[in-house]
Amino acid sequence: MTENTQNQENVEAEKAGGILAKPATQAVLFVLALLYVVLPVDIIPDVVPIIGWLDDITVLLAGIINFLHYIKNKRSSVK
Repeated sequence: MTENTQNQENVEAEKAGGILAKPATQAVLFVLALLYVVLPVDIIPDVVPIIGWLDDITVLLAGIINFLHYIKNKRSSVK
């Protein structure tokens, strides 16, 4: 596969990702996930044992996993 074809595929993949393929969007989503964990306003309050903490952990893990997938895709598109 030629380099030009590879670059064209990367551009098409980024377009397919839409707004989630933009670095600023990923940074905002990651910061929002961190704020959700830190701020006292939750969907399920932290005073509810176990379940209140699980929603924080879930949001934080989802933010981290999303960000890591984004980094992995960006690194593979650079090569």
